[in-house]
Amino acid sequence: MTVFAGTPLLPEERLWLWRFGFPIVRALAAFLAPWRLEGGENIPRTGGYILVANHINWKDPPWIEFALGHAIRYMGKRELFETPVIGFLLRAIGAFPVRRGEVDRGALQMALNVVAAGQPLGFFAEGHRSESGQLIRGHPGVAYVAKRSGASLVPLAVIGTKRARLGAFWRRDILIRVGEPFRASDLAVQADDSQAVTDAIMRRVAALMPEEQRGVYRTAPSTAADLPTGVKRADVAKFNIGDQRQSDVAREQVGEFLKAIIPSEERPYLVTDLATVFDVTSLTADEIAERCLQKYGVRPSEADLALPLWQLAKKLGAKNTPN
Repeated sequence: MTVFAGTPLLPEERLWLWRFGFPIVRALAAFLAPWRLEGGENIPRTGGYILVANHINWKDPPWIEFALGHAIRYMGKRELFETPVIGFLLRAIGAFPVRRGEVDRGALQMALNVVAAGQPLGFFAEGHRSESGQLIRGHPGVAYVAKRSGASLVPLAVIGTKRARLGAFWRRDILIRVGEPFRASDLAVQADDSQAVTDAIMRRVAALMPEEQRGVYRTAPSTAADLPTGVKRADVAKFNIGDQRQSDVAREQVGEFLKAIIPSEERPYLVTDLATVFDVTSLTADEIAERCLQKYGVRPSEADLALPLWQLAKKLGAKNTPN
């Protein structure tokens, strides 16, 4: 597929398949699953920018393009590009592959090249779809691209794609909400802390979403003035517990939970401090809930699974403790 090697860098008018097919597909999509767009005026008219969005359903990437009316250069999981027809179509419309669960330097460099070429880059910083519909913690690749490129970041919230039914043309279940552009240098966090920069970016996305869907970004980060005397920020960031003994217990519970429910070979993603179960694996909510039922005797709800791992492990452990 070397013929498509530079496709993501091409201007929209040179993406021939997208140019001729998009109007037809967009009109069909508008009939099958209409959308509402809020904040469309926040999309830059010229130059490259990074569109950072949440990800809850397969409809998210195309419906964002339908709503904005522009070709967004997305990175997608490499497995999709290995399928002949799908891979051909994705490359032809400007998408490019990324290896999930690891740092893919080639994909990050292509992302930088896309922005440098003046094209819009679509970035789902969570790394995979959120089965619960709630925001999961973003991966630091978006911070890397934002800092290295200096490009504008445009937060975007996709709401309703999971429940939207194709063919229900009388309803407008899908809402695309666009926030004001900003740059990584505008964020009040340490520039050399990529995860902190990522979290600050994701909070801009969370602010556009209903509170119940903000997940790990539902609450604002604590400031130093908010912390109890003697408690370090690092301790609070770990498990939101100041007491060292309780933190150690929480770490042990998380370790036992992961060992029992998600073995290391099914854990391609890094276990970070505020990670939910969906941050560390691509298993579905039903698969995880069924394993919890077998292990703990209780089936956690999707709201339970959206909790940080230490809270989920603690909750399941408590439910499994005899009175």
